[in-house]
Amino acid sequence: MSFPFALQDKELEEADLDLFYPEFVETVSLFLPCTDVHFAGPHSGGELSSRWKAGVEMVRSEHKPVLDGGDEGLYLPLWSGDSLLGVAILNGCPAACKEKSSTWLLEKSRLISREMARVKGYALDSVTGLPGGQALRRRLDTLLEAARKGEGDCTFSLSLLDLHPRARDADHALAVINRSAAFLSSLIGHLFTPCHLGNGVFGLLWQDISENQALKMADMLLRWLKREGFPRSWIGVRSFACEKAEISGEVLLAQAWEALTIAGKRGPFALCSYQAVSNKSAHPLCPPKSRVVAELRKMWTGDDSFGLVLLHMDEIEKGGHLVLPDSLPGPVVDVNEQEVFVYLPGVERGRVEEWCRDFQ
Repeated sequence: MSFPFALQDKELEEADLDLFYPEFVETVSLFLPCTDVHFAGPHSGGELSSRWKAGVEMVRSEHKPVLDGGDEGLYLPLWSGDSLLGVAILNGCPAACKEKSSTWLLEKSRLISREMARVKGYALDSVTGLPGGQALRRRLDTLLEAARKGEGDCTFSLSLLDLHPRARDADHALAVINRSAAFLSSLIGHLFTPCHLGNGVFGLLWQDISENQALKMADMLLRWLKREGFPRSWIGVRSFACEKAEISGEVLLAQAWEALTIAGKRGPFALCSYQAVSNKSAHPLCPPKSRVVAELRKMWTGDDSFGLVLLHMDEIEKGGHLVLPDSLPGPVVDVNEQEVFVYLPGVERGRVEEWCRDFQ
């Protein structure tokens, strides 16, 4: 029986520059103070800003730091072992940093690269090799900060996927979780990298999609999991669409967890959206208040049959209320300003439907 945890050091890869962008920006800023940091891979070119291309190409060819006198940007090589991993583009560096020698800056770049490798190691889950919960939270915070600044399209959906294994022992449980992670990575890894939060719960961060699109993708994912022989799986979705209210990543995670908890009560393969349950009172089949139920119970006690009609006014002027005709076939119970129950004693379904059509 082999040891199930992956604790070996891993070298940096080009994909890590995007996957751990918030962590790597903080790492670079700790060694060399600056206002903002951008990363370019060893071969990326089309997506680079035109004002960065010359400096990036010089670093790629010379493997040395480059200072752009015109734009006052600092270009540092990043390393994976002895190979060039990419280029860090630093803007807003103080004059003291720009006056340092090329040898000093090159040594800093190697220190930064080694620290980035350590950051990656701490961010990876030892069971699945995927990013852990802290990486997911930092990515959430980065998106929310961009939303507060009004930078680009800030629509995204956070989904929590529960694949809690039924296992006979710890070794079997870890094997099931590892298999689940490999399946998710092969299935949707080209779209985004799943994060393992622990115990078979995965975080999925889908950017630039609406809630309806997220729910369709979640439903499709559940179908795939069922077809692959997973005994059960649940998904909780919390969508964000440039909301005005200040909200933190921790709150979004808690709301997605609430939706996941409800999904777990709906069957072996189910999903739930937080938006659908956050305002339960607005649902047309929401259970009425206890006061309303008590009044209705007094009416139907002793009756062999009755009809119950809920009248709802879709649009109402400010300060107005639902207006009813003077004569009704039964008593009325007010729910709120827009809704009332009409009690129809001793009538069959056909007569109730006929009364509703006449009333409309």
